[in-house]
Amino acid sequence: MKTCKKCSCIYDDSFEQCPRCNKAPLISNFEKFVFAAILTLISGIVLVFINFKIALIVFGAFIYFAIIIPKKFPSEWKQASENKTNVMNTSALKSFSIIHIEGVKNTDQNQKCTLKINSEYLSFEDNKENFIDKVELSDIKNLCILEEIEQTQKNKSTIGCAVVGGLLLGSVGAVVGGLSSLNPTMVENKKYYLEIKTSKGPDIIITSDNATLKNIKDIILAK
Repeated sequence: MKTCKKCSCIYDDSFEQCPRCNKAPLISNFEKFVFAAILTLISGIVLVFINFKIALIVFGAFIYFAIIIPKKFPSEWKQASENKTNVMNTSALKSFSIIHIEGVKNTDQNQKCTLKINSEYLSFEDNKENFIDKVELSDIKNLCILEEIEQTQKNKSTIGCAVVGGLLLGSVGAVVGGLSSLNPTMVENKKYYLEIKTSKGPDIIITSDNATLKNIKDIILAK
């Protein structure tokens, strides 16, 4: 997009000069060709049910437009293709059900949330799909999956807990204690956390099952 220095209006890059100041047509030649191509395609589909021979001729015209447009308007075609790709990437969200531990604004500990990932940022929503907060992917410095192992006896009395890779109690790194002893009557219960370290704002910790957290981590790292 361009901004006119005379009238300050914003106009499309396909125009060499401001259409308002220079009284240029409101539709560029590129847009006219694209509109004609779309019109022939729709007409061809309709004519298939009316007259198949005429429909073939119209489809031939559509193929002509499809070949000639990229050659006649290479810069406009490239820009339109890039814009389409950007829109698709931005709208292609991946959604995950997670539980918030800390770091997300206006969110309680152990609150259930929806984490959505696209090409530019992570967004957090409540169960009613109301926006809570977002984190730009460019602000993420590191991702770390932490494992918490809780040891309990068969009668459900708690013996103690420890964390592999970091101990959790309120925030990562807090030492909460160790195991008093190990014996055959103990049962292990594992919990997994994803720590999202950011360059802006507090670090974020969420929890879910291990497979979900690994999937979230892999998708973010692939962006």
